[in-house]
Amino acid sequence: MEKVLNFLRTSAIEFALFKHDPVFTVEEAKATRGAIEGLHCKNLFLRNQKGNRHFLVIFPADKPVDMKTLAPKLGINRISFASAERLKKYLDLNPGSVSVFGLLNDVDKKVELFLDSSVLQAETVTFHPNDNAATVALAQDQFKKVLVSLNRDYIELP
Repeated sequence: MEKVLNFLRTSAIEFALFKHDPVFTVEEAKATRGAIEGLHCKNLFLRNQKGNRHFLVIFPADKPVDMKTLAPKLGINRISFASAERLKKYLDLNPGSVSVFGLLNDVDKKVELFLDSSVLQAETVTFHPNDNAATVALAQDQFKKVLVSLNRDYIELP
């Protein structure tokens, strides 16, 4: 979490930090949100069938995701969730802590980023700061600064 907070501070990105009990699923997160306002996001770390491409796909937490229809949007035939080992290797994260901030650890830029259009249009978005016992809330203009500061291309999903 400290690496994320340092990144936000050194990039002059305004944020609100909320600490809470660790959560591992969207359902658990719903129970701990309390006063945390904004679009809560789910972050899926996925891979193609061959395992030679990896994706971080970010959706609103409450949006259902159909993996069969998502795959062609990513430009591939089939996708699946990447293993905990791959998550550790590519984003240096543990399950339950996946977020856009994991890209800080992807120095070789091996993970492709896809963002649901709702995430890019929400007034405020929330993510774990690579630690599932906290949530960071960002106004949309600050989230866009995060994307610029990460120096990462992304594809917007309709």
